[in-house]
Amino acid sequence: MTIGQLNRKLANIETKVRSLVGQSIKRHQKEIVKRNREQLLKGEDSEGKLKTAEHDPYGGYKSASWIKKRQKKGRQTQYVDLRFSGDFQKSMFVKFDSTALSFGIDATDKKKEILIHHWGEEILGLNDANWEWLLDTITNDLYTGLKTYFT
Repeated sequence: MTIGQLNRKLANIETKVRSLVGQSIKRHQKEIVKRNREQLLKGEDSEGKLKTAEHDPYGGYKSASWIKKRQKKGRQTQYVDLRFSGDFQKSMFVKFDSTALSFGIDATDKKKEILIHHWGEEILGLNDANWEWLLDTITNDLYTGLKTYFT
């Protein structure tokens, strides 16, 4: 690589980094959503725990009859996992803004607004451990992409 080629690549480094980060997020979007779903199934949102039996006699659920309904369907009742039919969690997706280089997790299910109203926007997002995984993943993809870019 000549000095001129290197200078051109360096002049475009911000564009290249933005592109590589965007590609990484898109490449791993299924895993990002999967990790959010797994958090919810453990009763965790992006900031910690949802209601559990220690906070509420019904494990965070609205009534004993709702617990019975969940039990009939074979669902756990120790904590709120925001899963009954599975439609909400199946509708989750990564929403990516390439201009701002930002993303979030969203859902298309009709219950989304009700669930957010009741449990908070933190139901859609990654906890600290999953953020660490994502940052490591993006960093590795960035390293590989820049190594290729400069060779």
